[in-house]
Amino acid sequence: MSMSGASSLSSVVSGLVRAQMGSSVPNNVQEDEVDRYVQELILKEAKQKAERYGSLGIQAYLPP
Repeated sequence: MSMSGASSLSSVVSGLVRAQMGSSVPNNVQEDEVDRYVQELILKEAKQKAERYGSLGIQAYLPP
């Protein structure tokens, strides 16, 4: 992916994350804070899946 393509994708992802976070988040929130938020969401989901895997096996990773 070219640098401008990566930059465009980053802008789109940032916009979607900000929209998901709600209108209470001002536009001047730094990109690293948005990145940290996304990392926390991914980590939270991974932990939940790992816990479910312990009791359900591979079914924990399949869609409900």
